[in-house]
Amino acid sequence: MGRLPATRRRHARFGSWGEAASIDGASDFRIFRSIYVPLARPMIAALTIISFLYTWNNFPFPLIMTSVTSMMMLPLGLSVLETQFTVQYNLIMAASLITIAPILAVAMIAQRQIVEGITLGAIQ
Repeated sequence: MGRLPATRRRHARFGSWGEAASIDGASDFRIFRSIYVPLARPMIAALTIISFLYTWNNFPFPLIMTSVTSMMMLPLGLSVLETQFTVQYNLIMAASLITIAPILAVAMIAQRQIVEGITLGAIQ
């Protein structure tokens, strides 16, 4: 059995698109930028949304690290509005709306990428 040249051997394990591009003379960076990044974009968008949600809704770490109410993040600040004897529902609802707005904005921006990823997986 003969051995493949180095560029063909490197891209042969990633599928026919990378191999075809290397045969056409594309550089490694061009193959990565033109083929692999567009295929991975929906996964990157999903990972970005999940990481953003985890960071945004993180409650214990900021609770331990901050003691001054002016430095608290929004989800942690919501807990300050509820005291032992009173609950200010109007302020909690307004602050909840402000807290949810960035999450909805990120989801709306990345929605197209997620839908493309779902349909790309269904077609192949």
